[in-house]
Amino acid sequence: MKKLFKSQRGSTITELAFILPVLLLFLMIIMEGSHVLNVWMVLSNETREAARYAVAGVRVGDTNLVSEVTSYAQAQIGGMVDPTPLNITVSVQMSGTQPTSVSVTSNYTVDTVTPLLQALVPSFPVSTTSVMRAE
Repeated sequence: MKKLFKSQRGSTITELAFILPVLLLFLMIIMEGSHVLNVWMVLSNETREAARYAVAGVRVGDTNLVSEVTSYAQAQIGGMVDPTPLNITVSVQMSGTQPTSVSVTSNYTVDTVTPLLQALVPSFPVSTTSVMRAE
């Protein structure tokens, strides 16, 4: 009986059985975190580009500025991520007939991909705002 308790056979498999679920969970969290970070970077860059596009092309008395910037931002962001859960808001501050600043806000919902995290946290909301002054 003493020989049975001192035996080391099967200890590696037992240790693997305890450690493997934790390692897989960490791997899933890293994958989802990088996916959310990627979407946030795309939204941040393209929202800034849409605000820059708005102030670079400011024309006196332009009534279609909001719709033009919204369609530009949707086209830019939609080329890189799924445009379905995308919501873009554009606001223009005016001084008389001249726009003074343009604010572009984009809201996006990132769905999780890995099965375990999908059951725990089905989606992450990501939001960015860029403001540019027209000078």
